[in-house]
Amino acid sequence: MRTFGLVLLAVCVLVPVAAEGFQYIVRQDGTGHFLTITEALEVAEWGDRIWVWPGTYAPSTGETMPLVMKSGVILEGQGLPWDNIIDAEGQSRVMICEGLDSYTKVTRFTLTGGATENPDAHGAGMYLGDLGPNDSPDFSRLIFRDNHAERFGGGLYADSTTGQAVFNSCRFSNNTASSGGGVFSSGGLDPVGVVNSVFDGNSVTGYGGGLLIVDTGSEPDLSRDLIIQRLTFSGNSADLGGAAVSTYVSTRFWDTIIAFSESDTDPIDCHDGASVVLECCDVFGNAGGNYVGCIEGQMNQLGNFSANPIFCGVEYEPDDPYSLEVSSPCADENNILCDTVGARPVKCGIPWLHLHLEWLEYYIGFGGEEVCQYLIFENGGDEDLYWQLSAYEMMAGEGDSRGSGGPDAHGYRWVDSDEPGGPAFDWQDISSVGTQVTLGDDDATLVVLPFTFPFYDSNWFEIALSSNGYITFGSDWTASANGPIPDPSQPNEFIAPFWEDLDPSMGGTIHHHYSPDRGDFTIQFTEVPLGIIGVYGEYTFQVVLHEDGTILFKYLDMQGYTEGATIGIENIDGYTGLQVAYNEPYVHNDLVVRIDEVPPQPEWLSLGQIWGAMSPGQTEEVEVCVDAGGLDPGTYECMLVLVSNDYNVPQYDIPLTVEVFPTGVEEGPDARLSFPGNYPNPFNPKTNIVYDLPEPARVDLRVYDVAGRLVRVILDDAATEAGPHTAVWDGRDDRGARLASGVYLCRLEIDGEVLTKRMVLLK
Repeated sequence: MRTFGLVLLAVCVLVPVAAEGFQYIVRQDGTGHFLTITEALEVAEWGDRIWVWPGTYAPSTGETMPLVMKSGVILEGQGLPWDNIIDAEGQSRVMICEGLDSYTKVTRFTLTGGATENPDAHGAGMYLGDLGPNDSPDFSRLIFRDNHAERFGGGLYADSTTGQAVFNSCRFSNNTASSGGGVFSSGGLDPVGVVNSVFDGNSVTGYGGGLLIVDTGSEPDLSRDLIIQRLTFSGNSADLGGAAVSTYVSTRFWDTIIAFSESDTDPIDCHDGASVVLECCDVFGNAGGNYVGCIEGQMNQLGNFSANPIFCGVEYEPDDPYSLEVSSPCADENNILCDTVGARPVKCGIPWLHLHLEWLEYYIGFGGEEVCQYLIFENGGDEDLYWQLSAYEMMAGEGDSRGSGGPDAHGYRWVDSDEPGGPAFDWQDISSVGTQVTLGDDDATLVVLPFTFPFYDSNWFEIALSSNGYITFGSDWTASANGPIPDPSQPNEFIAPFWEDLDPSMGGTIHHHYSPDRGDFTIQFTEVPLGIIGVYGEYTFQVVLHEDGTILFKYLDMQGYTEGATIGIENIDGYTGLQVAYNEPYVHNDLVVRIDEVPPQPEWLSLGQIWGAMSPGQTEEVEVCVDAGGLDPGTYECMLVLVSNDYNVPQYDIPLTVEVFPTGVEEGPDARLSFPGNYPNPFNPKTNIVYDLPEPARVDLRVYDVAGRLVRVILDDAATEAGPHTAVWDGRDDRGARLASGVYLCRLEIDGEVLTKRMVLLK
């Protein structure tokens, strides 16, 4: 029953219309713009993006090698690096990158099978050079594997012009050369440009099994201090320097693992007057010794040690086995002086976001300056945590019940008609006026939209309509087994009003209709039955697309089994999505769900950082600032949304309240002392205590614990002018000692009038 869907995929193309530049899709099944990366690069211009679907791209599949990267183009593989293989098949280099600017990006590929064309050529996996002094192209999540250069740089050769290029989260594995098996840096690419990267199994007959650093001068330049950070060397071999060699320069290795070198030579070799300093490094299990040669005597200095790093291994991570076990001495929890040592974090487990402050409060005098405080959270788990922060003004009743959710990382949110202030159910039947679509079991067809529809980061003018209750802009049109949202496995980039194993060949109808008066396009399933033998279900529902990107799911008559469907939306890579329901008793008759994007962030609010990645144990302090200069006295509210890959709590909704209070001297009987309190509250490590005097006075401001003991005198009978004032308390007592977490009382006394506020100190 799936043959028709496969035939459709072979002859039809879903085309996104990009807002900036063009987006080209490379797919080997014929459903993209091009079959090869070569063709896409030939037509791509500055600002374009090339999406490459999983597969092996090689001369035998039509590629012209080496691929020549273009400046200003983003080349991005879909899925994981080992899903997208560029294989030169031993015929040439894999890729040449010359003259690239800072907009250029190459990410999520495996570069393999590279071989240099002649004995004097360098860089079998990639040749990088001819960059401008301020150009910084981005190379990330790349694997350089099984490449061979007759001379230098089996995986990567970087010439002297490449000082600003960045290689992040890459792996150089089993590459060979005469020198510089993984990377050969010829004076330009400072090793700080290679971070969070692994060198394993590389071998050379000369210098530097994993990495060779060579200054281009003829004399040592020891004033030039190159820094290598967060690398892992394992199982490399060479005649000199099994892991790495430094030549003519002074090199500093930080937070780096140098382990299991297979050569009977020093793991780190200093050549031609070079010097190497280690700090927070683990040197262990090297066949030629550990702290020997030019790093002799550095054991137990500057945080250096020698212990088995305890990698997760191939059983846990078959494609990248160099993350750390929880018990690893390289984990920051297990060493006193250093952060996590090595390229990969502790990952044999799950990420966990620990939020220190669950709400933020601001008290600001009218006309006051910008006030900032910090949202503090940490990754308390043992896997990388990725987070994104946004802010929006709430709808009436939003977040109070089961009937709303989001936003996701893109900014989509949902609310249903059961929610106070949610949309009203309104059914517009199209079965008599719409275009009927005939589909079989596990079937699909293309439908051209009457307008360009914005969805996540692309605009679309056609959809694939699946018989299984969803529409998609992606590749998998006929999936009958529904799954959770988000999920990187296919299908992705879909809109699912009721994704279930439906079978319209057994009954019911499917129509679509465009209403120019309302500006919407409706797809209606009418009495379409469930396709599971022995289980009864018959469903009438709609998905309505509006020109502005708003989506409505409407459910008129949902009979029988309704607890096994997925309802929601998901983006192109399956890492962002909005799940309304998944295999649960949610949907009912006369229900409507509205999906739209959150309103803009309030102009008076600014976030110091909106996304990031956190290693295990890392703490993030995001500055959240309120500028009340244009706000009238009153109370203002919004919601901060912290989304992450936390396994248990993927989203925190953090209320933020701003109270702008009148300031200045008030005349007449209404003049009074104003003591709003402190912000933030709870706080860590300090808080601002605000008060407003109607006239000059002598002020006492003291802090007590809940037992009534005085712990801190902030102001002692201090002469103070009229107007708004702010005092800062740093959570310490009068002796300067940090106080324990708990509730404290702030007592403000002015001319016999006493006011008290509660403050919460968190650690």
